[in-house]
Amino acid sequence: MQVIRGWTNSLRAGEIKRAAGYFALPSTMENSLIIEIRTAAQAYAANEGLSCGSKLVYAAKDGKYIAAVFKLTNRRGPGASCGSGVGSEASVYFLIKHDRIVDWLRAPNPPSPKGTPTVSQTPTPVI
Repeated sequence: MQVIRGWTNSLRAGEIKRAAGYFALPSTMENSLIIEIRTAAQAYAANEGLSCGSKLVYAAKDGKYIAAVFKLTNRRGPGASCGSGVGSEASVYFLIKHDRIVDWLRAPNPPSPKGTPTVSQTPTPVI
């Protein structure tokens, strides 16, 4: 949970480079698009693309993943523009290995218990 809390606190503070440092190389982020992250620059771009900050509400182990629910907030820094999303909840499945995020998968709100992470209806690979 420390990795998730560190990542979300960094992103909310607008410390994009620090937030990106929580991602393993390679890793994957799925948030309507599948982003294959192979470089630090790609990790930075993927995190910068998250326009909201967030506060961790709760997280629980769900198989090999950690299902986390966040309350969306404004954030500082490049790419910030949460707007009407502030106060909404967002759920993410994380796969963490060696204190780094390997998979960041947007989940239904709330995440389905004891289930395999479900990706968007028709994700499109990018990067």
